[in-house]
Amino acid sequence: MDNSGKVSEAQLDRAIPGFYARVRDDALIGPVATHLKHLPTITPPMFDRWLMLWTEVTAGILPPTTAAALQGKAARIAESLKLARLPPVSGTPLRPTSTQS
Repeated sequence: MDNSGKVSEAQLDRAIPGFYARVRDDALIGPVATHLKHLPTITPPMFDRWLMLWTEVTAGILPPTTAAALQGKAARIAESLKLARLPPVSGTPLRPTSTQS
C-alpha cells in the first residue's frame, strides 16, 4: 500500500493465491469453498475461519498497514455476507423499528 491508501496489484497477486491455497486445504471451509453448490451449508464459524485464514496470510506477507487495511475490508465483506446469508435471530428485526407513534 502506498501513502494514498491503495493496495498494489503485486501485493494482491501475492496474497490471493496464498489465501485460496490455504482455504482449499482447510478442513472446515475447504470442502464448501470449492463449489457454489455448498453455499447453503455455510455457517458462522466458517465465516470466522475464512477471516482467520485471510488475516494469517496477509499478516505473513504484507506490510502491517497494508495487511490491516485488507483485513478490515475482509471483515466488512464477511459481515455483509453473514447478514445476507444467515437468518436473523428470532425476535431480532433486520432493521431498527421506529418507536414513534
